[in-house]
Amino acid sequence: MINVLELGVKNDGSEDISKIVNEATKQSALFFPPGIYKVEQPIHLENSIFGSGYGRTGRAKETTKFVSGIKSNENNIGVFNVPSGLPLQIENITIVCSGKESGIHVPECKQSNGLFFDRIAIYGVRGYGIYVKGAGSRPVFLNNITIIGALGFPEGSTGIWLDTADNRLSNIEVMGCQIALELHKGF
Repeated sequence: MINVLELGVKNDGSEDISKIVNEATKQSALFFPPGIYKVEQPIHLENSIFGSGYGRTGRAKETTKFVSGIKSNENNIGVFNVPSGLPLQIENITIVCSGKESGIHVPECKQSNGLFFDRIAIYGVRGYGIYVKGAGSRPVFLNNITIIGALGFPEGSTGIWLDTADNRLSNIEVMGCQIALELHKGF
């Protein structure tokens, strides 16, 4: 695992981290120390990412916060994207959306490709908080998730959208979205 600060990433919100992170995730899992990370382009994960804290109340100190500047009116792109449904973990982070982009977007999740999302807060949702499409059984584990819609924009927003079967969900909190949880397959 690589600490992104060693790669030259700034955690004060002053510079876009997208290019550096997109290159680094091809090689290794990444650790993001506390701070604010500016994301101007979608990040395509090929390995796991870990933060050092998430803001379940929105006021937590020592959080790892990703602030989206992605200019998109489409909900088929995320701040974090898992292009081929690779097995990976996303843990201990906060994502702040700015438009209709998803917080986490997985367009293709396959059987036995475990996706583990734990201790994640997603704010400002106008599209999808977490979107996962795919096939198979038990591919998605969602634990300790908080999703809050954008104030004044609940129309068309969905906290969690799953098209995978037999998922594992625990301690999920969704507020301010038109739909909290939308399941297209499941047991």
